[in-house]
Amino acid sequence: MNQEIEIWKDVFGYEGIYQVSSFGRIKSFKYKRVRILKQNKNLKGHCFVYLCNKQKPIKKYVHFLVYTTFSESNPYELNLVIDHIDGNPCNNDFINLQAISHRENISKSLSFNHTETGVSFTGKKYSANIQINKILYPLGSFDTKKSASLSYKKALNDYIIKNELPTYKFRQHSDFDGVSFNILRKKWICYFIDKNKKRTHIGTFVTELEAILARKKYLENNL
Repeated sequence: MNQEIEIWKDVFGYEGIYQVSSFGRIKSFKYKRVRILKQNKNLKGHCFVYLCNKQKPIKKYVHFLVYTTFSESNPYELNLVIDHIDGNPCNNDFINLQAISHRENISKSLSFNHTETGVSFTGKKYSANIQINKILYPLGSFDTKKSASLSYKKALNDYIIKNELPTYKFRQHSDFDGVSFNILRKKWICYFIDKNKKRTHIGTFVTELEAILARKKYLENNL
């Protein structure tokens, strides 16, 4: 598409009333008057307008109107999201929009903030973890952020292409009440919640067994 030429098309469901352009502008033909709609922004910087067709005004995001109109497809039906290629949520030119997966979108968002997906710094080393189907898999500790990131990308590639899961995984949930795994601390914690729903932190431990025994001892001494 020639970026020098602005192309206008009817908005689906609002034919003859609203049009959207390849540059990301919205035009109204209501009341026999042609005008360009003023766009608002949400907290994340995404532009939106309100469209009305014999009903109450409906909020529509500009990037959605542009992409679905000019691609003639709805990425949400394929469990995809609409991404701004340059990272600018205000740039709704059609050539700046693409449909990608949720995981790719999160990874890209983090990269714009100079953060590597699945990588965290523990104070001495970088650790890599990947979450698949709500299960967190530890990939190891590394001296550099690049090494940790490469480990994450390899695990992701193995899962997508070969359908292979990492060998080990964190057990995040205990079979015992009051015991759980803290992902940020990478340790087990135990606690007690009384009948008034007041929560008492008992301690933090390296293993699940230590946390279970500590909670058991607490109950014996306090109940």
